[in-house]
Amino acid sequence: MSRITVDNLAAAIHKVRSMSLKEKEALADEIYLHQPHLLASCLVQSRLGVELAADGAREQYASQHPEQPLLTFVLSETNQWLGAISERNAEAESDKFVMMASMNLVNCIAGGPVSSAAHE
Repeated sequence: MSRITVDNLAAAIHKVRSMSLKEKEALADEIYLHQPHLLASCLVQSRLGVELAADGAREQYASQHPEQPLLTFVLSETNQWLGAISERNAEAESDKFVMMASMNLVNCIAGGPVSSAAHE
């Protein structure tokens, strides 16, 4: 059962999309204070070589994920981003690191402790 409702996710998406760059930087600082490993997992991606997973493993991962609405959103956004850079013929080897960081963020959120604020 998902701890993050679709309404919670939609509200968070709207809030972050409406933030200024300065507000997003403050949010990144807050994430670093409370979950430094979460932020670090994004920053080290350029140094990691990650191979793509098989289709069967990806399907099993998605169907059993505890935060399916969040996972669906992140996959949709990264697919749109990859499609846009593909149209511009701007693909880079480093793009896979962004994908891996995105999935790691979703997994860190899904595996994090439940707080009373998550249900508001």
